[in-house]
Amino acid sequence: KLDYLYLKAGFNPPGGAAYDPESCEFEIQISNAAGVIYSGGLAAGELPRKGTRWFYKDRSARINPASNDGIGLIQMAPRPGGFWRFQFKAFANLDAATESNMTLRMTTCGAYYCLENWCVAPGEGSCDGGGDNHHEGLCGSFSPGGDIHSRPG
Repeated sequence: KLDYLYLKAGFNPPGGAAYDPESCEFEIQISNAAGVIYSGGLAAGELPRKGTRWFYKDRSARINPASNDGIGLIQMAPRPGGFWRFQFKAFANLDAATESNMTLRMTTCGAYYCLENWCVAPGEGSCDGGGDNHHEGLCGSFSPGGDIHSRPG
């Protein structure tokens, strides 16, 4: 049975308010000291605009994770000041996520953003102390208040 990965965060993209998710790639990578645990994304043009949001949904992601790296949902929306929020849901085998400290890297338009040293509480799917969920990584930062959850499928 596959695990479920859910991310909700914000970032200041290259170009600020001029950022266009449809014309950029979007990739999520999760790793720890042992290496890459999950990597998945969409190519430029695969995240179309729907109203005031950019939206991708694959209802078959849970049963066919080989299709688009198990991505079930990507949703993005601009906020005031050029800030953007996104949600990401994917289904994958996350058995290698056994380290207490993990690194999340999101790439879009050639720029990347990191959240380092966040922790995973095995079996609980949330950070329960011991990690810094709002750490500014070496490659940019996500906003405070972002949520990162993984749970067994």
